[in-house]
Amino acid sequence: MSSPSPEVTLRDAVVLVGGFPLLSGVNLELAPSSLTVVTGANGAGKTSLLRLLAGLVALTSGAGVVAGVDLRGDLRELRRRVGWLGHEGSFYDDLSASENLVFAAKALERPTSEVANVLERVGLASRATTSTKQLSAGQRRRLGLAWLLLRRPALWLLDEPYASLDDEWKNVLRSTHR
Repeated sequence: MSSPSPEVTLRDAVVLVGGFPLLSGVNLELAPSSLTVVTGANGAGKTSLLRLLAGLVALTSGAGVVAGVDLRGDLRELRRRVGWLGHEGSFYDDLSASENLVFAAKALERPTSEVANVLERVGLASRATTSTKQLSAGQRRRLGLAWLLLRRPALWLLDEPYASLDDEWKNVLRSTHR
């Protein structure tokens, strides 16, 4: 029996922006359903690596496949398969938590009936009608996680995954993978 294909493969990956190397000679292989934490000093390229894997920056040279999509191919398809949650979620501040997710569900062609469930899963059911701008940083982070739950991407990429989360929600996030 052969082992499954890796979820992520990079070979000598280079990303240049304006001639400046964001990544240089990166080799990486990640198994499906694995949990991987990327650590390093500020400016080491962690966010650039995640942005490459999410299809938000283009591969300059080298090779890579993420979630079955060649990084030199259709990056729109890659962005459909990968869920990216940056340092801060992008929400419409004048909409409520629920309205933001209903908007996303419609754009993603997902049933809006799933919104209440994902808000419950991230502990925001009681804040569903609260304007996003009135949510704490931790609640906004959990709203971003709710958006990923609603999207159901094949691959989750979380930049600064524990940013703004209290210890309880850090533990919830850690245990989610197990």
